[in-house]
Amino acid sequence: MNSQPKGSPCQVKNMYQSEDKKYQRFFQAYNEQFASMCDLAISQYGRDTGREWAGGDGSLRNAVQNNMQEWFSRPFAPEYPGLTGDQLIDGLASPADAIKFAAFAAACCDDELPDPIRVKLGSFGPDIGEKILTSIDRSVWENDENRTVEDEQAVAIGAAFLKLLGDWENADGLAAVLDGFTALNQPDERIADAIRYYIVALDGQAILPVMDLIGQELERQQDLRPAAEYLLIALTDLGKTEPSDELFSCLRSCFRKMNHKTIGAICLGDYGDGRGIAVLKGWLDSHPEIRDRQLIGEILSSIRRLGGDISDLQHRLRL
Repeated sequence: MNSQPKGSPCQVKNMYQSEDKKYQRFFQAYNEQFASMCDLAISQYGRDTGREWAGGDGSLRNAVQNNMQEWFSRPFAPEYPGLTGDQLIDGLASPADAIKFAAFAAACCDDELPDPIRVKLGSFGPDIGEKILTSIDRSVWENDENRTVEDEQAVAIGAAFLKLLGDWENADGLAAVLDGFTALNQPDERIADAIRYYIVALDGQAILPVMDLIGQELERQQDLRPAAEYLLIALTDLGKTEPSDELFSCLRSCFRKMNHKTIGAICLGDYGDGRGIAVLKGWLDSHPEIRDRQLIGEILSSIRRLGGDISDLQHRLRL
């Protein structure tokens, strides 16, 4: 989701010239209608809808998106008489035009990329994935508190496009994405979340490349930088549906080798393999000098989530 105020005109700099105002007006109208559909959903299903929207199976989001389909067939603004959203999208004649329009949507829309835009992009065939990947500006992936407006929009666009490639299960650019991501010192959280989404969506295609990168990082410095920690979390998510001895061994090795072990402990607990109990208990027993309450707390929490007994370890939190 972008940071534009709801219902406000969307301005995406340095992207369009003659079509700029038309696209701004279209997405302003889209956001206004989308907000109305959300309000309707809340009135129908109750205020807890907001909580269900953010999690669960996405059924409420899908319902709102489905209710938006009819809106695309209607004229979207009186200053463009007779012009519908469907016509506007159908008129995108080339992959470049469609990608630019999708980038405008990613920067402006109050939720995910609208389905008709996804469909239009997909209509250009499998090569569109490479073109989308090439269009992503990786220079803004590093976290920066002093971003320009253009950089903020580039982050939103990149995150949306990475998620789209994940939805398409397009692994062609996986190596390039991982290489660019692991080179970061402190990744932007939106990019990190989008890459995690992308990796998990690829299922088994991503497991070995991610494990290899994590292993290389550990060999270099006996620790994981923030970008690699995100990859470890994504690998853990993958393991919940694609468990394997190799994946568990990777998580175990990471925990044992990492200088900062908190994320490794959490991942062992989240992965759900009971063998993690012995790994975590064994390390804690062999390091009685450790006084890091956060680390000890996460280890005990993981042991408990894995079904282990922590009654003999509770005293470690009181030391």
